Amino acid sequence: MLVKEIEKRSFINEEQYMKMCAFILRTHSHETFKEIANTYYDDENGTLAKNHLTLRLREDEKTLTLTLKEAFSETEAVEHSQEIELEEIEDITKDINLLEGEVLDYLKEKELDNLILIEVGKLKTRRLEVENEAHIKIILDMNEYKDTKDYDIEVEADSEATCERALKYFSDNFHFKISKKYISKHDRAVS
Repeated sequence: MLVKEIEKRSFINEEQYMKMCAFILRTHSHETFKEIANTYYDDENGTLAKNHLTLRLREDEKTLTLTLKEAFSETEAVEHSQEIELEEIEDITKDINLLEGEVLDYLKEKELDNLILIEVGKLKTRRLEVENEAHIKIILDMNEYKDTKDYDIEVEADSEATCERALKYFSDNFHFKISKKYISKHDRAVS
């Protein structure tokens, strides 16, 4: 499934994370936290990263999703995703060509389907995600990787301006400075 993402993100601290979660759960009491495990892949030379691509296997309570994300800017990216079966995980590092689907098709288009992939990082996330009537997604994450724990807020919407307004609302009401330089989860997990 091809998805174009427009998003703005910022780091927050634990107290802000807890307060925002409580705020959201007061108005969306049916929402629950999701536990997500992310594993990132590249070759030993970082070829995907050099081409502004991130290959991620995401496992939550229900699904395994392989996603190839191509970043065009700090706020815009395109994701190619496909659900995979548990037994296909080993195929990723044995031979990416053993997988069929949208991710491999795009790697072939970019002439990157001959890479020997290795696991380059892992990151666990506890996520609370809601979408309002205006189709603005608010995502609150607690991330754990390499003996580090951090927190962030992400806003997804149909325009950068809408993302900025929504993030500013949370910044103003929960008293945090919007991060000027946001480091992606991938970069934090593999650094």
